[in-house]
Amino acid sequence: MASDHVNADVHSPTSSSDDDSMDDIQIDDKDMKLLMDLEASLEANPHVYETHVEFIAVLRRCKMMERLRDARRNMHQHFPLSERMWLEWLEDESSTAATVEDVRSLERLLQESHGDYLSVSLWKEHLQVLQAMLQQGGATLVDVRQAYDQALEQCGLHMTEGHTIWDMCIEFETSLDSPSKDDERIRRVFHQYLATPFPPDVLMAAKESYISWIGSSESESEEDGDDVPKNMMKAIERAQRAYELREECEKNIETAKASDPGSNTHLSAYMSYIDLEISGGVDEKIRVVFERAISEFPVADVLWKDYLKYLEFAAQTHLLNACKRALRNCPYSGALWSVYVRSLSKKEAVPDKAVYEELNAAFEQGKASLQHSPHEYRQLVLSMAHSLRLSGDIYKNQYEELLQKSIKEMNKQQALDPEHRLTSLLVVSMGDLEKGKLVWESLLVDSSIDAAYSGTWVSYYDYLTRHGDSFETRRDVFVRAMGASMSEGDKAFIARKWIALEEEEGSQSSYLEAQRTVFNVLWKEDLLRMGMLHGKQSPFDADAAKKKRQQNDPNYGAGKRKRQEQPVSSPQNKKQKPQQQHGKLIVFVKHIVPTATEEDLMSLFSDCGRQIDITIGRDPKTNRSKGYAYIRCGDQEVFDNVCAKNGLEFEGNALFIAPLAPPKGRNKDKARDKQGNHDDASTKKERSQKPRLEPAAPMIPRAAAIGAPKSNDDFRKMFLKK
Repeated sequence: MASDHVNADVHSPTSSSDDDSMDDIQIDDKDMKLLMDLEASLEANPHVYETHVEFIAVLRRCKMMERLRDARRNMHQHFPLSERMWLEWLEDESSTAATVEDVRSLERLLQESHGDYLSVSLWKEHLQVLQAMLQQGGATLVDVRQAYDQALEQCGLHMTEGHTIWDMCIEFETSLDSPSKDDERIRRVFHQYLATPFPPDVLMAAKESYISWIGSSESESEEDGDDVPKNMMKAIERAQRAYELREECEKNIETAKASDPGSNTHLSAYMSYIDLEISGGVDEKIRVVFERAISEFPVADVLWKDYLKYLEFAAQTHLLNACKRALRNCPYSGALWSVYVRSLSKKEAVPDKAVYEELNAAFEQGKASLQHSPHEYRQLVLSMAHSLRLSGDIYKNQYEELLQKSIKEMNKQQALDPEHRLTSLLVVSMGDLEKGKLVWESLLVDSSIDAAYSGTWVSYYDYLTRHGDSFETRRDVFVRAMGASMSEGDKAFIARKWIALEEEEGSQSSYLEAQRTVFNVLWKEDLLRMGMLHGKQSPFDADAAKKKRQQNDPNYGAGKRKRQEQPVSSPQNKKQKPQQQHGKLIVFVKHIVPTATEEDLMSLFSDCGRQIDITIGRDPKTNRSKGYAYIRCGDQEVFDNVCAKNGLEFEGNALFIAPLAPPKGRNKDKARDKQGNHDDASTKKERSQKPRLEPAAPMIPRAAAIGAPKSNDDFRKMFLKK
């Protein structure tokens, strides 16, 4: 432990040298070549985490302390360090800490370590070093108590390890001599400790310690005696119930970590825990669970996004610092850069020049870090525009220039702006109806992808409505939209909007004309909904009607019916699997806007369950979305929840969501193999051993079956007989 070295070496009269002397250090040729190669790699690209880790490991093995210290500093400039790396650093530094100044440097390093991840072990090292410094006069009692308060604030609610900080605090306070000893502080710490959810054995041990302290304390009141006060007993009972509520979550995390650390199951266990804490609404508990999850999944940008979303909109605290930490772990995430830009604008009500420069620098840095995603670029621009708009007219020119450049950039990339927020913000800032019309018309002419998207036309219509334009002008938008080339879902959406306008403001003739224009579009959509909604059949069952006709025909399927009547022997009487089992619980989704990403859909279906995987169909040459996706669900409950969202509106489109249908036709075996349902050897053998079928029954002429005459002579005889 670092504190053990501090206690042992702080009085050493001489300090061991940190200089790396090649005469004293023996390095073999293999390590020397490896060090040179790693150093060259870091000079060429310092943003590779694994190279830093390997370089530090080799330097530590070779005991090159001075270069090791520089390598660690260099890595920490680019990346946060894990708990293990910090503990190794502290161990190496404490082994050479010989003076009080060395210990102060060690304590500053410990303070720096708390900025990366939540770590109870690092806080325990820090507190032990401070207590050693207190004994040697390098720290004050106030410094130590402030450190304990900070440690309890960050780690005191850690349900599996936090109790060690409480125990250290009580042990430290009770070990002090008068007049430094503060019985009131000890009592307050005990009260908070016993009211915190911990395992029963921990709470009982703390309770016994409290009773023991009461018996030995000179300041206890007569009414307390040697028993725990009733209000504290109630607090202990509440803490026990709170622990029981969270015990299953803790066990799930422990089980997942032991069996498959770093897996989706492990992360899902944490997310379930977070959902539980959010329902409770206690900010400190929510933050602790988030921090625990982040310490084990530091590069999971989805987890960071959830954490920042909570801090920004629910807790509304600690946001700026969390954004900086998130970007050190996931600098490639546009969503995190967007939150960071918004957090900078909250530093002051009206950003001054310095804040604006900081905002602009963050925006440019975020734009350079994006992985060529139009959606993330759009989100970053909207965050920057939001920050500039809040400043009023001070940065109005910069605001409009930003939007104009962004619209051109989106058109250049042939990317769609869902709901056309950028264009809407620009025309609103202009404040002139005719100028706004020119902007919208230019967008429809210059961008074919925007003209083929229903959201563009609806946003244009909404703009005209807000500015009180005439009914004829607004109606003309829908008339032109119905003539544009777009998908059936987009046209149906436009058709419903047009009919709603006619019902509110149109005349009888214009209403009938609109209904006649959109009739075919809405008719097809109604048939689709009636026939495909949640996999249900339409009221008219064509297969049933066909089967009924075939049953009335005596010549149809005579041999087939006979074969169906014969039981087929099989070693396994397998039941018919439900339809969704064919696709392994796969759901098909279409009418997705071209700019949507897998992350957008994950967020859209996040309330269905965590065990889902989404793949968007893309053009192999251009990588552009084809407007559909497949969702693989982890269990039946998630599958049902996803299917229940059929018809959900997303970015202006009504999504079609249905179970993936089984393959049809002669290529069904090939399709099944593509999905991974390969037949094993036993199945193929079983198929080859099926019993031989008997020949079909001979053909029976329909006329003979119904007793009809077979020739003209037979007909005459039958007629004369009558």
